[in-house]
Amino acid sequence: MARWKNDIQNRDYIDKITEKIELPLYKPNAKGKLRDWLRESWEKIEDNFLELEKETNKKEPTIDKKTGFNLDKTDNYNQDDTNLLGTAKALKALYDVLNMKIDNLDLCPYKIGDVYVTTNTANPANIWIGTKWTKLEGRFLKATNSGEAPRTLGGSNLKTLSAENLPSHSHTITINESGKHTHTQEKHIHTQPAHSHGINYVSSDGWGLGDGLGRRAPGHASGQYPSKYAGGENTGGAQPAIHTNGNHTHSASIGNTGKGTSFDVTPAYYAVNMWIRIG
Repeated sequence: MARWKNDIQNRDYIDKITEKIELPLYKPNAKGKLRDWLRESWEKIEDNFLELEKETNKKEPTIDKKTGFNLDKTDNYNQDDTNLLGTAKALKALYDVLNMKIDNLDLCPYKIGDVYVTTNTANPANIWIGTKWTKLEGRFLKATNSGEAPRTLGGSNLKTLSAENLPSHSHTITINESGKHTHTQEKHIHTQPAHSHGINYVSSDGWGLGDGLGRRAPGHASGQYPSKYAGGENTGGAQPAIHTNGNHTHSASIGNTGKGTSFDVTPAYYAVNMWIRIG
C-alpha cells in the first residue's frame, strides 16, 4: 500500500504525494490537470526505474533464502518455516481440515425462529450441519394481528353450526281440510190452545147485532157476541232443535331435523413441508 506525504511544493491543486516517487494526488477541483499529471507521473516512474536498474547492475544481489529447487520437504502443513516446502500429503491434510471447518460453520440462511418452507423431504438439519429444526404439521401459516404474539396456535379444520349461526328464516305449516259435518233437527209439532173471540156491538134501533147466525137480540142497545171456539189443532209446524256437532280443534308441530355433524372448512391448499429452526 502506498504511503503518502504532503506536497513539498505546496501546490494548491494537489492534496498529497506518494512518499517515494512523489506521484501527486490531485484535489477534486483541479480541473484540466490530467495531462500535466500523466507527464509528471511517467517521468518519475521512469526516473526511479532507471535509478533502480543502475543500482542493480553495480553488483550481484545476495539471496539469503532457498529457492523452490532446494527447499526441504515436509508432510506437516502446520510448519511455520519459509525454507520448507509442503508435500502433496501435507496439502491433503490441509484440505481435510479445511473441509471439516467449513462443515462446522453456520452457513444456514435461516435464523433461529425462521420457518423453512419446501417441497423437499430432507430434514434441514442434514442440509445445514449443526442446526436443529422442528417440523410443523397440519397447520396453515397466518399473519399476526396487531399485538398478537408469534407462534400462537388457533383455528380448526372442522366446524359445527349453532342456532346463532343460522340466517333468519321462517317455517310454513299447511293443515289439510278436516271435520266436514252436518246438522239435523228432531221431529216435532206446534199446537195452539182452544179459545174464542168476542165482538162488541151497539144497536141504534133497539136491536142487537146479529150473532153471526142471522139472529138478533131485541131490546139490547149494546153488548158482546162470542165467536165460535177455535184452536187446539196441530199446526204441522216444526220447532228447530239443532244439536251441536263437529266442534273440534287442530294442532300441529314441526319435527326436528339434522344431526349436528361438524363439516370440513379447510380451504383449497397445496401441501408443503414446513420446518421451524430452534437451534
